[in-house]
Amino acid sequence: MPTKLGLLICLFTVVGCGPAPARIEAPTPGSAPASRPAATADDCRRWAGKVEAAIRQSDGQVVDFVRQLVRTHQVLRHGGPRQGAARCRALVKRTLRDRAVRWHRDGAKAADLHALELASTFYDHYLRALPGADDAYDVTFYHAELLFKLRRWTRAAQAYGRVLKMKPAGKHAGTASYARIMACKGELDQVAARPVRRQRCRGRRCRRAPHARQKIPPAHQRFLAAVSDHLRRVPAAPQRVPLLYRQARVYYAFNHYDEAVKLFAVIVTKHPDHELAVYAGNLLLDSLNSQRKLADLASWVNAMLKEPRLARGDFLLTLTRLRQGLERKAAEALQQAGKFDACGRKYLDIANAWPKDARAPEVLYNGALCFEAAKRYQSAIKLRQRLIAAYPKSRLAARAMYQLAGQQDVLKRSGKAAAAYERFAARFPGEREAFDALRRALALRLERGEQKKALALLGAMQRRYGANRRHARDLARALCLIHLNTWAWHFRIHSRQFFKTRCFRSFCSCSRRRSQASRHAAAPFRVVGHANCQSHIGDCGRFSSMLCRKL
Repeated sequence: MPTKLGLLICLFTVVGCGPAPARIEAPTPGSAPASRPAATADDCRRWAGKVEAAIRQSDGQVVDFVRQLVRTHQVLRHGGPRQGAARCRALVKRTLRDRAVRWHRDGAKAADLHALELASTFYDHYLRALPGADDAYDVTFYHAELLFKLRRWTRAAQAYGRVLKMKPAGKHAGTASYARIMACKGELDQVAARPVRRQRCRGRRCRRAPHARQKIPPAHQRFLAAVSDHLRRVPAAPQRVPLLYRQARVYYAFNHYDEAVKLFAVIVTKHPDHELAVYAGNLLLDSLNSQRKLADLASWVNAMLKEPRLARGDFLLTLTRLRQGLERKAAEALQQAGKFDACGRKYLDIANAWPKDARAPEVLYNGALCFEAAKRYQSAIKLRQRLIAAYPKSRLAARAMYQLAGQQDVLKRSGKAAAAYERFAARFPGEREAFDALRRALALRLERGEQKKALALLGAMQRRYGANRRHARDLARALCLIHLNTWAWHFRIHSRQFFKTRCFRSFCSCSRRRSQASRHAAAPFRVVGHANCQSHIGDCGRFSSMLCRKL
C-alpha cells in the first residue's frame, strides 16, 4: 500500500512538475546518428498547425513557431526517415511560401507594412530551410522585390545579387540587374543623409593634398560593381549614358581622375547629343586640369570645339575661355623659358584671335614686354601703339604710353620721346609716373636746346605740382638747370674764365644783388612765380658749380 508521501509525489508528477520535454536540436555534423530520430513528421505537422493558429489569432509568437518548424525540418532532413522529411518539406513549402506570397500581395495592395514585414520574415525562413527548392529562384526574386518595397536597400541589393548568381540568364535577370543598381543608389542616398562627424585634424598627418586619391567607401564600391555588371549584361541599355555618368561621378568625387576621364570620354565621343554630354565634358576638362595635364586638356578642348553638338551655348563660351587660357599658359611658359621672341609672337596671335576679349589689353601689354626683352623694339612699339589706340580707357594704356616714351628715349629719338612723355602726363595726370615723365621731357628739351619749350613745360609743372612739397625741390633744380644752360650757351663763345666766374656768382646767390648776372637770374623766377627760391639757394649753387666745372 503506497504511503501518503508516495501518493503526493505521484500526484505532483502527473500535474506537470516532472522533467521538461527535450528541445529539438539539429544534429551536429560528424556526430553518430541516433537510434531514434529526435523529430518526426508529426512534430512538423504540430508546429505547422501552431503557425496557422497563431496567424489566425494574430499571436506574436508566430515567428517563434516558424523557427521551430524550420528547425524540425532540418532535423528530419539530416537524420530522419526519407518519407517523413518529404512530408515536412511539403508542410514548410505550403505554410511559409504560400503564406508569404499572400501577405506580399495583400500588403502591397493595402500598403500594410506589418503584413509586408511578416512576408519578408517568412521568405527569409523559407529560403534558409529550402535553399535548393525548385522555386527558390522565384522566391528569392520576390523577397528582393519586397525588401526594395520596404526600403531595405542593402539587403535588397544583396538579394538581387543572389538572383543574378542563381541564374545569370534567367527570366528575372534584366529586372534584377537594374533594380540592384537602384537599391545601391538608395543606399548611397541614405549614407548621404546621415550627419557627418568631422574629426579634429591635428599635425601633419591630417594634411592632405586637395586632389589626392581617396579611398572609395564600401557602399559606393557596391554601386560601381552593380553598374559595371548591368552594363556588361545589357550593352544597349536605354539608361546606359546616365549610368555611365553616375559611375564617372563617383570616381570624380573621390579624385580617381583616370577612371573618371575614361567614362566621361565615352559619353562625350559616342553620345555628344545626349543632355548629359555637356556636363560630362565639363567634368572631363576639370579632371584633366586637376591633374595638370595641360597637353591633354588642350587636345580635348580643340576636339570639343570641332563638335557642333557640344560647342553651343554656355559650354562654347567655356571652351573658348579655356582655349584662350591655355594659349596664355603656353605664352607664359615661353616667357619663363627665356624664349621672348616666341612669347611675343604667341601673345600677338592671341590678340588677333580674340580682339574683343576683356583681357585683350593685358595680352598686348605682355606681348610688348616680351618683344622688348627680345630687343625687337619696333614690334614692341607697334603693340603698344595698338593698345593705346584700341583700348584708350584701359589702365594698361597709361603704362604702355609711358613705356612707349621710354622706348623712344632708348632709341635716341629725343624729340619723339619728349612729346610722348608730355602726352602721357597730359592724358594721365593722376598716374604715379606723370611727374617723372614731365621731368624727363624737360631734360630732353634742354638737351635739344629748346629753352622756350622747356620754360613753358616748367611753368605747366609749377602750376600742376607747385603745391606739392615733395616736388618743390625738383622744380627748383629744373629752374636752375634751365638758367645754367642759358648762360652756358650765351658765354661759351667768350672767355671761359669769365663764364665760370659769372656762372658761379649768379647761381650761388639766387638773390637780387647789384650785378648784371643777378638781375638776369631774378627775372625768370618772377615769370615762373616760384616762391621758394631762398630755400633752395644751396641746391642752385651746387648745380651751377657742377655744370661750370664740366664746361
